[in-house]
Amino acid sequence: MVIKRAGFEDREHIFKIWNICFTDDETYINNYLDYCFPETTTWLLGENSDEFCSVLSIIPSLFIEKGERICGGYLYGVGTLPTHRGKSYSKILMNHAVEEAKKEGLSYILVKPAAESLFTLYKNSGFDKEIYSGFTIITQSAEHIPAQKILLESLTFEKFLSFRERSMADYIYLWPEKILKYAWNEIMQREGIALNTPGKESYFIGYPSEINGETLFSTLETNTTDAQEMESFISNIQNSTKNISGISFETPLLCPSDLYSDLKFPQNQKLSALFMELKPGTWEKANSRLLSLPME
Repeated sequence: MVIKRAGFEDREHIFKIWNICFTDDETYINNYLDYCFPETTTWLLGENSDEFCSVLSIIPSLFIEKGERICGGYLYGVGTLPTHRGKSYSKILMNHAVEEAKKEGLSYILVKPAAESLFTLYKNSGFDKEIYSGFTIITQSAEHIPAQKILLESLTFEKFLSFRERSMADYIYLWPEKILKYAWNEIMQREGIALNTPGKESYFIGYPSEINGETLFSTLETNTTDAQEMESFISNIQNSTKNISGISFETPLLCPSDLYSDLKFPQNQKLSALFMELKPGTWEKANSRLLSLPME
């Protein structure tokens, strides 16, 4: 068995595993390999040094506590070729990656399981702390969409980066700039929309997606605490995105029942991600934060 840290020369191995395990969207895989992979620590496992069958990446993550940048990682792209499953290769590779992360001085690792059934697997592997989503609100029909009250403007990536770190650092895990730019580009390639209120740091970012044959606009992140701004954003999306059946969004800053009590949208909060503490005391500093805008 061979375990190695992947380099540029291993792109073909990673492409093959991703293509078989995750998606046949070659553009998506190549964008990841071009713009995200170089910023990660990626590990490969194979039965020999010529052919690898299992992969995972640790994407840099951080949070800020009382001015201190606490660095960790985000476990991503864990996959083993179907012909090599049942040999615990992913678990072996994950254990190796965790030990190497400790040596590198990381304080924690996050993971967002791709399916509910995987939460137990990761909990049994040491991800024993739970992270819940922000409150999710879903508009259900056009009659719930109020008239636009505030004229919003397009948001640039540079503003998004600065607004996010200034206004959200106490509430969420952050991404380094190059990782956040990769996430931004992925959202924009999915016909994403990013808006902010002129003269303020309030913003909204998301994209439309097909769910059960209907188009739902998913607002991946917003930092607003103003009901009129939210109403204007809903109106803007309703008017600019064709044939949407609803709009969903998360707000990590305020409970929607306080902010949108008059709109009466369905709202919920659910288990979203898991946390592994690598340095004692890290969870005590991190446990009120949300994993917002995760890599998916």
